[in-house]
Amino acid sequence: PPSTPREDARVSSTAAFQQALATANAEGRPVLVSFTADWCTVCKSNEKVMDDPALRPLLAGLPRIEADVTAYGADTQALMQRFGVVGPPTLFLINADGRERGGSRLTGAVARADIERLIAKAGP
Repeated sequence: PPSTPREDARVSSTAAFQQALATANAEGRPVLVSFTADWCTVCKSNEKVMDDPALRPLLAGLPRIEADVTAYGADTQALMQRFGVVGPPTLFLINADGRERGGSRLTGAVARADIERLIAKAGP
């Protein structure tokens, strides 16, 4: 895993998502997708959970794309529809082919154990 913190891709359209996915796929790992919004208080508490020092090294090895749906419009709506996301916070893993990894979706508030299980589903 990289020793420096990764710069997460933050996108708000399907086109930007596809570009971020292509970059993230270069690592050959599943990608953690996080639908979030600035006005989402549960998203902020989930970020605190994911910033847990015990989780940081585990998350560091996983490419991440944040789908920012703060400004709800045609672009963000299309991105949400692509993955059947009702609203933030929603987290899941996608494979290199852009399809969601079965059983990896988390919606609403998460605990450290939820994130640990999600990371385990990503594999070694």
